[in-house]
Amino acid sequence: MLNKVFRLMFVLVLLLGIPTTVTHAASGLSLTVVSPNGGELLTVGDVYRITWDSTPDIDMVTIGYKSCPSCLDWIAYNIPNTGYYDWTVYVGNTTNTEFTIEIIGYDVGVGSVIDYSDAPFTVQQPHLSAPILLTPINGQVVTTTRPYFDWEDVPGATSYTLQVSTSSDFSKLLLNTNISGASEITSKMPRKTILYWRVRAFGQINPSDWSTGFFKVK
Repeated sequence: MLNKVFRLMFVLVLLLGIPTTVTHAASGLSLTVVSPNGGELLTVGDVYRITWDSTPDIDMVTIGYKSCPSCLDWIAYNIPNTGYYDWTVYVGNTTNTEFTIEIIGYDVGVGSVIDYSDAPFTVQQPHLSAPILLTPINGQVVTTTRPYFDWEDVPGATSYTLQVSTSSDFSKLLLNTNISGASEITSKMPRKTILYWRVRAFGQINPSDWSTGFFKVK
């Protein structure tokens, strides 16, 4: 009789596409989340391989992520138990950054078992790549007081901030400008002074880190 109940529940799962946790855990079933199991840093949009260990009698698994004990969103429903799943990381429109993985393993017609990440992992929103500085080259002595600054375009960037300073911590700015292109001819710079410059990209996603260089006007 019990096996008939489990078979009926499994048929409902397949027909309706709804993950259903069977309350009975058969003796000998085992499943352990391997990764992410706590402390990992994932980025939205990247492909991350979720992995687990299990006994071979587990036929199918359902995977979800949680940001609180009562919160659960599904990643994959009733997939074959291969021991891994490649997840294109997405956690919805939320301010939460810490999550755990829940995996339910099914021995069809027999029972199920559940395991969770031991500790939360962090999900961050994607950032633009930092610009690659082209000129002035680090340590270069330029002959003009109006140096030309250039860097590689960053995919997805719509604007850049360029700063020039006499101090490495950029506490004393000579130039602080926002531009749409990937180059700039600046106002007059002081001679015989080590100058520091840095560029940051902005766009639809989080801004990039700063890229920093230094040079000297002859």
